[in-house]
Amino acid sequence: MNTDIPSWSGGRQNPAVSIKTIDTPLSGATLVADGYGGWTPSPWSTKADQDPGFDSYIVLSQPYGWDFGTNSTDNIAHVGGLTWNTGTDPLFSEIEVPAIDAYGRNVFKHEWGHGITSDYDAAGTAPKPMVDNHHPEDYVNCRTHKPYVLQDGSDANPIPNSIFNDSSGFTHDYYSGLTALKSSPTHCTGITRAAWASGGPVTKR
Repeated sequence: MNTDIPSWSGGRQNPAVSIKTIDTPLSGATLVADGYGGWTPSPWSTKADQDPGFDSYIVLSQPYGWDFGTNSTDNIAHVGGLTWNTGTDPLFSEIEVPAIDAYGRNVFKHEWGHGITSDYDAAGTAPKPMVDNHHPEDYVNCRTHKPYVLQDGSDANPIPNSIFNDSSGFTHDYYSGLTALKSSPTHCTGITRAAWASGGPVTKR
């Protein structure tokens, strides 16, 4: 975040990261159904552990529990991450630790991308319609009209113009207000400079 956000926002956003460790195991009171057959922490079930004054919360959870029926461990979270649409309230994402091992920082870009698109959409500071970051195949760059390479890539193997490439590609472009639906290829969507400059979920410096 300390590298990506300032770069993609033209230096308009400079996040500070604070980490809080909660050693108490999650209980039924701090988990909710995730809608995919699993269980996850939520903005409401973890309210007591949230320190006030933050723009974004990202909860890293260890999703394994003990299944007394089979006497074995079981992954109770059935998705790699989940972000709630909290409007203009602080962003809240849950990311399970195995997803970080599998996807690296791409999972953070994806989940935080859900948060910023819904926040700026609720505030009315980003162009409509809101970008759906689950469907990069529906978008092109609004200046070049080029579609995206539908591969994830990684730090070790960057793929130009792919989904998570830092300097070109789908995530870079919607974080920069440069995406467009294929059906309207000249109408730029995503988080524009004006949206970033409004503040939103990362406080203006």
